[in-house]
Amino acid sequence: MRKNNFMLSLTFILFSLTAHAVTPDKVSIAVLHIEDVLEAKRDDLPYVNILRILDQRIPIQFEYQFVHALRVKETFDPKNNMACLFPNSILAKDFGRPLIESSPILIAKAYFIAKHPLTSEAIVNPDHPPLQLGYRYGNTFGGKIRLLSHHKLIPLNSGADIRNLIERDRIDAFLGYLPDSFAIINKLPDKPLVYTEASLFHSQRDSFLCQDTPDNQILMTLINNEIQKMIDSGELARILAPLKKTIPGQS
Repeated sequence: MRKNNFMLSLTFILFSLTAHAVTPDKVSIAVLHIEDVLEAKRDDLPYVNILRILDQRIPIQFEYQFVHALRVKETFDPKNNMACLFPNSILAKDFGRPLIESSPILIAKAYFIAKHPLTSEAIVNPDHPPLQLGYRYGNTFGGKIRLLSHHKLIPLNSGADIRNLIERDRIDAFLGYLPDSFAIINKLPDKPLVYTEASLFHSQRDSFLCQDTPDNQILMTLINNEIQKMIDSGELARILAPLKKTIPGQS
């Protein structure tokens, strides 16, 4: 009994020290705007709910700055005192400095999406007839975009640009992550777009990406603890259900 009480006391002390080391500081997090997934003025979206829960349960004052994908590298810079970026992954882009990554919230998948079924295996083949392929500017799909150099790659700034070009038949397909691209698909009801597991091109973790500092290492531990609690309780699955239900092969 005395040993158990000692361990409980030690655990409490360690947690208190951890929280005390971080709590006095404000933590600034750059947040990517993702239509229908993560938006500054919508409280009903899945990733917004996740941020709200972490904000409530972790004893730190969070400040969120929504940024466009074009400004991510500039905003997520130590000189701007920006501690973390969400959602992102170490494998998504080379920022040229040490970073640490949380447990994933979701595995985002990039598909070739078009008016007719496509397969990644065929498109990656250098002998495939050149296609006009749209994608969001700045995405490298873990560096795999180099496999598509035999096609006409068209970087676009927004989902509206992608929808416009598809409606006008100016691109053959676009390469986009789900759930990020659901807004594009859902807003073209008269011209259904198709994606299948055969058109899967790349998978990426949607995580918190943070500067590798002692304070952020403590922060990462706290974030991972809360993510694990949400996983164990089934809370995370319930929050993400609206996104996963439209991904092929998931329920």
